[in-house]
Amino acid sequence: MFGTSGRTSIGRHAMDRHSTDTLACRFAELQTQKNRLKGRFQYLLQKEEMVPVGGLEPPRYR
Repeated sequence: MFGTSGRTSIGRHAMDRHSTDTLACRFAELQTQKNRLKGRFQYLLQKEEMVPVGGLEPPRYR
């Protein structure tokens, strides 16, 4: 009983903040896409010309 009641309350809360949540979600997606593109670009530059990049590249390339 407790799990179902908690789930419904969370659902109601999400429905209340739906519009702002979608805007925040879209903004976060754009930010992550921009960071991913920037990281890939820096990695390609580093691979091609051996340019030392600060801490901008994704951790998997270090």
